[in-house]
Amino acid sequence: MTTTPRPPADAPPGTVSATASLSERLRAVWHHAADEGDLMPGESALAEQLGVSRPALREALVRLAAEGLIDRRQGASTVVNRAALEMPIRLDRQTPFEIALERAGYATEMQLLESGRLALDSDQAAQLRRPCGATALRTVKRWRADGLVAMVAVDILPIPDEVDADGVDPHPSVFASTVELYGEGAVWEPAWPKPCIVDQQLGAWLELAEGTPVLALDLVGISRSGLRCYLATEYHVPGTVPQGLIRCLVN
Repeated sequence: MTTTPRPPADAPPGTVSATASLSERLRAVWHHAADEGDLMPGESALAEQLGVSRPALREALVRLAAEGLIDRRQGASTVVNRAALEMPIRLDRQTPFEIALERAGYATEMQLLESGRLALDSDQAAQLRRPCGATALRTVKRWRADGLVAMVAVDILPIPDEVDADGVDPHPSVFASTVELYGEGAVWEPAWPKPCIVDQQLGAWLELAEGTPVLALDLVGISRSGLRCYLATEYHVPGTVPQGLIRCLVN
């Protein structure tokens, strides 16, 4: 999940810290334009405002368009998607959940509920392209937003044969742990949404009554080299934080 961070409250419109990345500074300009109902500045003016070359700016604008935040067309002004302001947490873009919540302005807390070694069953092994019975670390983590449960994730992270599974710290994000264990992180995360009815165990994690419907996402992390890094299932509590996705229409 990803969010579009707001600039600091005392910053001039469309600005962030001078040390912020081009992406962060461009998003601040986008946020100001969306708030005000304005168009994005032209390329020349925007490149000068951000202190970057036009080729670098064009690359950043292409990424912004791919996220559904702007629409760019030859010979026309760049318009902003104001509806994206209504969706601080994006299910179609991935960012560590606590960072996404913080950027959206929530007070966040991550709790490690369970962790331990796991022998992959046949289905898990097939999804991860690992031998059945291979050792993995299983964690259950819960995130709160302003004190309310927002999401629980069950992660399964295969452990390389040369690594002592008992020495792997379960607290870091699955993204950081993948880099630590394999020297590369996930760049793709295919996700399969599904409805889920809360049972007793899930209800205890989510602090919901049994029978409550929630949204679940089955995920697999895949690195640039094609390594399948982890399996995960996320359970999202409806109504705690606004979440959704933006689909860009292709003609």
